Amino acid sequence: MKHQTLIRIFLTATICLLAGGQALSAPMGKALFIPDSANIKLAEAASAGNWDDVIRCYNALNPSNRGGETDIIYARALVFTGDTAQARKVLNRCIQSNPADYYAIFNLGATEQISGHYGKAINLYKKVLAINPNYARPYINLGTIYAQLGDTTEAISSYLKAIGLFYTNDFFAEVCDLSYDVLDLDPRNAEAYNYLAATFYLSGESQYYETYKGYAIQCGGVAALEKLNRLIREK
Repeated sequence: MKHQTLIRIFLTATICLLAGGQALSAPMGKALFIPDSANIKLAEAASAGNWDDVIRCYNALNPSNRGGETDIIYARALVFTGDTAQARKVLNRCIQSNPADYYAIFNLGATEQISGHYGKAINLYKKVLAINPNYARPYINLGTIYAQLGDTTEAISSYLKAIGLFYTNDFFAEVCDLSYDVLDLDPRNAEAYNYLAATFYLSGESQYYETYKGYAIQCGGVAALEKLNRLIREK
């Protein structure tokens, strides 16, 4: 599987080192917490995408500094370096320790998706959403799986759910990217045009706003215009 595809599937897990190395953030997901300075090198390596270094840092850790989010980062590194079997073991251990850890379940779902085990991945993503229905990223991966399986209706539905969550939380780059994905599947999808129009309205890009508003009305009529106005009023 191409590296870019891996990155998109695991995008929620892309981590950014913040001040003091105490907190790591993940868009629309729970924050990753690194308990003490012993894990800073591991966090920095993961933030830079140096997965071999992540594995070396993890193996050098005192066992008392392992577990939880650190194990999830390690599992992700294993996937990026091709050891999905070991990644599964690590993630299953995390889930066994904390069955409500939706972030570990999400990463296990991504591991199964990358391995081509789509049924397992779908079930795991649905478990994530049962725990945290406001977590947008599983919807993206569900959309990707359904599109690959040829189920355009479910793919579009999943993408639109993710778009709605991203729009609500002001992740407008994701709104645009996923709206274009929807339009690749259905060039006359009024909802996708509406989200694009609303996003460009909010960014002050009136030319694009008018263009996408026109497409939305053309595809969805008056109902689409009413939905667009509601999206804008929400903000």
